[in-house]
Amino acid sequence: MNKDIVIIYDGLCGFCNQSVLFILKREREGITSFSANTSAYSKEQFEKYGLADISRETLILIENGVAYTFSDAVLQISKYLVFPWNLFYSFRIIPKNLRDAVYRIIARNRYRFFGRNDSCEIPGEDVRKRFIED
Repeated sequence: MNKDIVIIYDGLCGFCNQSVLFILKREREGITSFSANTSAYSKEQFEKYGLADISRETLILIENGVAYTFSDAVLQISKYLVFPWNLFYSFRIIPKNLRDAVYRIIARNRYRFFGRNDSCEIPGEDVRKRFIED
């Protein structure tokens, strides 16, 4: 399991779970690992990177010792996706405050728009090894 590139997501969020499945199907190299934001590993990362206050508001990408949040995390993740999805990385030219404003609107309404799961969904055995569990 690669802990150099880890995506921390809200395991109870329907949109977040679908996003993880989207990444798994379209990831170019299969090098990312995943951790639900309620896991002990994720909580350690929140403390390490000073993200405890925003950990429920954002997808987090930890990449080689750097923590990316909000729209920066999404754009960094897009680098690892196959064409044409990797082209989203070019949106980094849009001012961060504008990108993050759109991100926050979606994040604030994610349960209403996409539902809430009772438990964190983990895909089949073939990719389970890429999930960091307690």
